[in-house]
Amino acid sequence: MQFFPLTRETYPLWLSFWEKTPFRTADTTFINLVGWAPVYGLEAAVEGDLFWIRRTQNGETSFWTPLGDTQKADWDRVFSSFPAGTCFERIPLPLAEKMQEACGRVENVTPTPEQDEYLYEREALASFAGRKLHKKRSHINAFERLYGVDYRPLTVKDIPAITALSEAWLAAQTEPAASLQSEHEALVRMLTLWEIDSTVRCGGLFYENRLIGCDFGSAVDPTMFVIHIEKGLPEFRGVYPTLVKYFADRSIDPSYTLINREQDLGDAGLRYSKTTYQPVDFVRKAAFRLR
Repeated sequence: MQFFPLTRETYPLWLSFWEKTPFRTADTTFINLVGWAPVYGLEAAVEGDLFWIRRTQNGETSFWTPLGDTQKADWDRVFSSFPAGTCFERIPLPLAEKMQEACGRVENVTPTPEQDEYLYEREALASFAGRKLHKKRSHINAFERLYGVDYRPLTVKDIPAITALSEAWLAAQTEPAASLQSEHEALVRMLTLWEIDSTVRCGGLFYENRLIGCDFGSAVDPTMFVIHIEKGLPEFRGVYPTLVKYFADRSIDPSYTLINREQDLGDAGLRYSKTTYQPVDFVRKAAFRLR
């Protein structure tokens, strides 16, 4: 395979395969790929009818789920060019099972719950009605009481304010880490792709005319919308659930019945937070090697 970097110029090629992809994930949206490419050492290649994504990080190499019409792929033939021991990860579980059934070289298909993407009903997050979300609703009530609600749709003209918000968020972290710096840098790269994808929506909460929280996302498919970026200043009580509510209600079209809030990466705190929003399903993933 001839690999090439994932850049803004890759978009038309990526899109030609994305449109044929039946098993889509937040991982492989163009905004995510380019945003996180330097962190994971991501690069791409086209082989036959498939668009491959390879991770090269800390001396390790693996392949993420390929894009294209994977329903029609001859996996015996496709995998014939891969050496034994090649690792595949972040593969949607139904596709991994299909690959294993079709090719005897696929072994040890293992679910990877830390990579599963959390799915929520848009309508539920737009209202926070019902007993299960009562605690979240109380945080929203507190935010509204303390600060009022100044929610605005954001445009590319707001990129400097969003970047400043992310910098303030980073500075407010009690335990600075390289991973948080990488997250900020990924956000900055994602914002440069805003105008490429017509499904991108962004909205923010303001207090005294200052941006204190924002959500940035795009479509995964006609019924699913993914949140790529969510940043809020921690000194504002209830900023995150309030941001979730108003973004879901005012910025995400009702035609998107599901909101994808991505994976927890095995972080216990992140897992707890995502669980409290009451997911209704997951994009489940798996990893495997070739024998």
